[in-house]
Amino acid sequence: RTFRNINNRNLDRKSATVRSKIISLSRFPDFITYLLSDGCVLPPFAKSSAFLDAKPDEENDINASGLHHQSYDFAELNNEIEASIAMLGGSVMPKLNWSSPKDAAWINRGTLKCHTAGDVFLLLKSSDF
Repeated sequence: RTFRNINNRNLDRKSATVRSKIISLSRFPDFITYLLSDGCVLPPFAKSSAFLDAKPDEENDINASGLHHQSYDFAELNNEIEASIAMLGGSVMPKLNWSSPKDAAWINRGTLKCHTAGDVFLLLKSSDF
């Protein structure tokens, strides 16, 4: 069969697509600034499942280099992503337009599967795509 022979009325699109939720980042200019900034520091409210077991090391603090990282506040986006993850069954794979952060999977235990908004932030921030 070729695609020309498929009757569009009989095509079940729900079985041929991945469930998804689109979140427009244009409502969150601080997040776009965050993605474009140097460094890879999660906002204080974001929790990544890749690092949930990690204990803070006061001697080797993220800011031990003396650099001051700008503080970002996009808690509303964090809440929207968390709600979307719950709605989609507890895990998601983030995408920005046509790209996915596949080059950053190493920082998230080798996978693009995200269980928290912090996982999403971490992958998107760590990616060069």
